[in-house]
Amino acid sequence: MKPLLTTVAILFLVIGCRKSDIYFIRGKLVKCDVAEQSTGVVGYLVGKGFKKTYYNDGLVKSVTAIVNSGIVAYDSIIYNFTYSYNKASVTANSWFFIIVFGEGDNISVIPDPDKPPVQYNFTIEFDPKTLNAIKAGTTTFKYDKFGKLTGYDDFALLYDTRGNVIQVDREFGGRIEFKYDYTKTAKQQIYYTTGFMTNEMYNLMEITGWIPVEPNNLRISHAIFPEADYTVGTFYFLEHTIDKDGKLTSFRESFSQGTPDPYPAIVNTWNCQPINKSINTIK
Repeated sequence: MKPLLTTVAILFLVIGCRKSDIYFIRGKLVKCDVAEQSTGVVGYLVGKGFKKTYYNDGLVKSVTAIVNSGIVAYDSIIYNFTYSYNKASVTANSWFFIIVFGEGDNISVIPDPDKPPVQYNFTIEFDPKTLNAIKAGTTTFKYDKFGKLTGYDDFALLYDTRGNVIQVDREFGGRIEFKYDYTKTAKQQIYYTTGFMTNEMYNLMEITGWIPVEPNNLRISHAIFPEADYTVGTFYFLEHTIDKDGKLTSFRESFSQGTPDPYPAIVNTWNCQPINKSINTIK
């Protein structure tokens, strides 16, 4: 009787999690997550990589993110999380930098003298059943009856028939468009986040996996429209590498559709941890 009860308990645990969260590896229940994504070169108002740390029970402890805020400027933010029931309290520290071009190829990054570091706090609220974020700071995430994210604040999401997000539209103009290779899939994947172009909270929730926007097919392009009729162009994702467990481990980027630019591949470093009784219950 006891083995049956254990099996039923595990089934309820799996049902309560998104399909991208839980995998059986060698008979053990584990949660796999991208702990680090290396920074890239291209992009305007686009996320530029991140790194996470974790508590012993697998909950995210901190996120360090680098976010573009212009052609030659970006900021770095460190988010620290503490949990209580179905909420996370967040302390964020933001640093602003500028890029200085010297003689020849000499380039340096220095703190922006006109923007001192800023600390701010906010709270994230989770749905106790799905563990998806329903509110982060002042941003409210909206879902349909099937648990699909439909929008947040003045943004709306558009999906294709495969469940991939193909557009993030702002009510008063501006959007991001994604395209996919429908002949190829991955069980888990994550690309550049969308930075402040689509709201800081969306960006953070995408990094942590607390909103269900992970694509099913391989993403091959990312087009940015800061205003309704103005685009800063499209950049492309090429040469995807998928490991034996179906997780995206690397890809190349380019401003041209045919061949990648001569930059290092973007690398996803995966972290897989056994799940204990507290991993799926926000304390």
